[in-house]
Amino acid sequence: MPFRERAIIYVPSGPDSEMWEERCLRHVMEHRPRPYRLVALVVDTDGRKFADVLQMTNTGRADVVVVADLDHLPPDRRPRIEVASQAPWRAPVVRRRARIIRRPNAS
Repeated sequence: MPFRERAIIYVPSGPDSEMWEERCLRHVMEHRPRPYRLVALVVDTDGRKFADVLQMTNTGRADVVVVADLDHLPPDRRPRIEVASQAPWRAPVVRRRARIIRRPNAS
């Protein structure tokens, strides 16, 4: 059985925290190619629990931190962060028109 990455969900406390939790849980469960294994859900009521999240990633208890929005994180964040509300980046499709090259008339 292949390794399943372990995830921590980090959500700030507030009026929309339940909505953010649901969005992050959906991201964890629908992650491809394999869903993450959820190891912790951290609801930060005082803005000081991100240090605990960092400790869990530094000690190997978790591989990834999932948040609903980058604005929910302190600016000095260090681990790998994924945002559940953003679509994955896809390379733009480049279409090129055929180029007609005219050769000078041979005289």
